[in-house]
Amino acid sequence: MSNTSLPGHAGTFPAVICVAFLILSANAWGDLPLNRKTATLENGFFQVIHDGANITSLRLDATGGGTYGEDVVAAGSAITGTGAPVLKGNVLTFAKAGAIQWAFPFTREGFYDADAHLCYPGTTPTGAVPECLPVRKFVTSNGQTVFIEYFKRHPVGNQPLWLNLAHGNRFFVLGEKELGGNLAVQCPGQTIVRTAVTDTSLVLRWNPTAGPVSVTLLKQKSPPDLDMARPAMAFSPDFTVTYDETGKTVPATPLATDLLRMAMFWHPETMSNGEWVLDGVRTFRFVDTRSTYDDFLRRGLINNLALLGYDRFEHFGMIFNWGQYPDYGAGGLLNVPANNGAYDMRMLHVNAMFIIAVAEYVLSTGDTSILDVRAERYVATDGDQPQPICGGGADTAHHVLAAGDRRLDGKTPEKVFGLGQSFTATAAFTKVTLQLGTGTPLPGAPTEVTAHIWVTRLDDGRVLADVDRPLAPGQARQIVSVDLSETAGPGEYEVRVSDRRSGKYYFGPGITWRTKAEGDYAGAGPFSVPSRARFMTNSKWFSIISTNTPAGRRKTFRTTRTTASTTWRTRNRDAPWFPCRTPTTNAWAGAMTP
Repeated sequence: MSNTSLPGHAGTFPAVICVAFLILSANAWGDLPLNRKTATLENGFFQVIHDGANITSLRLDATGGGTYGEDVVAAGSAITGTGAPVLKGNVLTFAKAGAIQWAFPFTREGFYDADAHLCYPGTTPTGAVPECLPVRKFVTSNGQTVFIEYFKRHPVGNQPLWLNLAHGNRFFVLGEKELGGNLAVQCPGQTIVRTAVTDTSLVLRWNPTAGPVSVTLLKQKSPPDLDMARPAMAFSPDFTVTYDETGKTVPATPLATDLLRMAMFWHPETMSNGEWVLDGVRTFRFVDTRSTYDDFLRRGLINNLALLGYDRFEHFGMIFNWGQYPDYGAGGLLNVPANNGAYDMRMLHVNAMFIIAVAEYVLSTGDTSILDVRAERYVATDGDQPQPICGGGADTAHHVLAAGDRRLDGKTPEKVFGLGQSFTATAAFTKVTLQLGTGTPLPGAPTEVTAHIWVTRLDDGRVLADVDRPLAPGQARQIVSVDLSETAGPGEYEVRVSDRRSGKYYFGPGITWRTKAEGDYAGAGPFSVPSRARFMTNSKWFSIISTNTPAGRRKTFRTTRTTASTTWRTRNRDAPWFPCRTPTTNAWAGAMTP
């Protein structure tokens, strides 16, 4: 590469470009803004160096004595977007409720021994150097626990792990004694904090909040106002674990508890697709019900019902979790003709996992109301009544046909899959409007997408519309209106949608219908919905626990564990209380403790 110079600045042009690039890159990661006047603000609890818009240094003393600990802002970085800070006792307030970016002290490379304050370049003690990362871990108001060493050796950049602030919009910064205290950070209205790493900082980011951000300085090592029990493990009798390479020995109980808390909440919500959904139900069986993880599981199970349809042998009622069905596309177990799609037996496996996951979710939480969930698809008319009639607030793309239903043997299917929604009109109408969408077709598949839509009066079966409507490929939300052949009076109706490609091609994600996955529409009710009866056909367990369950009722009952052999906690929204979530005691695990 040639070194082209600017006139009068021989040989400096590349350096200028490099310096400018580094400055822009550094500022993008929250490093110290340039050319700003700074001021120091302190009151014994906090020492804050700021420039009116950003905090470049923050030190703490939970006793209020002014003996400040390690900086909680990475050297050369800042807490950006804070506005002018305000101190009042042990509370620091960011005057500006904007997007915040906080760069914590961090060293990306190596293995960190928090007890010995050493950083190992590898797994052996050779070359260990002193290091103190004042932040030990983050704990969120949802019970999630993330240790600082998790971010070690990750690639520079945004990380897939984020902090879930549901159930309080708050996260806690718990540190070593060198930190000078612990912090509770309140982010009004925010439930997600994104994470990123550089070689010298760990960056937390969140969006503009609904009010000022407050940082409360605490003496306690554990979150004082976390109104839920985090999982813990105790060994009786306790024993020690020694790492042979370094000779370090630690008690097993705190080590196992740290591992349990980090591992159980590794995913900020839960995985609710494929095999992961059953693992999620089993992992969170002993989670405090005041956390929101049961709700995440419930929502995931319900949203999976958008993938209910035929398999390649025309059996209805299969769940295909990975976003399309009736199979997984290329890479299946059998080689089949072109345009027929590769076949994969995992479709049967994940269907079984889903059925077992629903059963175990109900048994472990007591939440039988999930068996009465009714999807509510978007339907509007031009009648003089509140619109849309159903599906308001729809947030799920319910597949009319996700991947095509061309048979494995190449024969034309005898059945055509579609979705229906029944509704009650209280006023005359001449038009029905839907919100449909399309996916991106697989390579080689036809790009033409045509929805077959028909509207039927339910009392006599009269068809008022039977039309085709072309849809634009790759657009997730499209407004589609259908004119009726005559004015329809008040009464009960059904509108159905199918895909004209059905049975002809394997084409990947197809037509979707915007749906409220768990609706409460009080009209005629959905016509084609997952029902309790369908679940019961898949599992005998439900014949015991799903009887006499009123639709639409949701109640919560909690019991608190008293000994290792009694019930831990249970949530039961609809049915009488029954024992569940009983922790087991064995020689290896010992007794579960809250």
